[in-house]
Amino acid sequence: MKTTGFDGTIKMKTIRRIAAALAVLTVFAALSVSGCMAKKADAKSRIIVLDPGHDALHTGCRYHGATEEELALKIAKYCKNALEREGFTAYLTREKADCIDALPDTTVEGLRRCLEARVDYAVSKNAAVMVSLHLNADEQHGSSGAMVMVPNASYDRMVYLKGRNLARSILSELEALGIQNQGLVERESTEGYQNPDGSTADYYKIIRDGKAAGLPVVIVEHAFLDSRSDYEAFLNTEEKLRALGEADARGIMAYFK
Repeated sequence: MKTTGFDGTIKMKTIRRIAAALAVLTVFAALSVSGCMAKKADAKSRIIVLDPGHDALHTGCRYHGATEEELALKIAKYCKNALEREGFTAYLTREKADCIDALPDTTVEGLRRCLEARVDYAVSKNAAVMVSLHLNADEQHGSSGAMVMVPNASYDRMVYLKGRNLARSILSELEALGIQNQGLVERESTEGYQNPDGSTADYYKIIRDGKAAGLPVVIVEHAFLDSRSDYEAFLNTEEKLRALGEADARGIMAYFK
């Protein structure tokens, strides 16, 4: 009669079973850690900061009894709600008329600090992208449609590519509402601003600062507020503003797919 604890054959079989069990547990543990890391990465990739352009101090264009800063905030709130319904995390750089800067003023320096504070806020939230929401105006009052300002190709190629892809995705959804697609707009600094590598920086400070932080920032000009046709077709009711915000959200979500 053999005693299990001392039999060589049975002991080896037991050891093999234990080793196999440990191997399985190790695989499950690795998968669990990998899954947690993937979830964390996925969660970060779905964080969006929405920036309602302008504010009560740094005002935008004003036509037809409407102001850009007020309409931009409404569009941003509708966009945020739509994103959150689909499980995305969205933040607003401002939720009321006040400037985001701690020491707001109407000087050029005050505007500079305000724009910097917006990008700093997005970076603090670990945003994957930042979308600044605006309305357009033309000195000749003859333009209409939507366009998106995007990072130029200098310095950070990934920010450039991500910005363009995001912009195209948003423009596609705005075009589906019937808004004329005026395309993507790249502008380089005309005031001598340079990137750390000496290349010419972007014209728009919010895009320039975003690129310096590795953050893709785009500026969506939804329509021309000074255009009577754009205003009546897309901007003069809450339902139309909601449609714009939800179109932005669909474009943002499509970018992440």
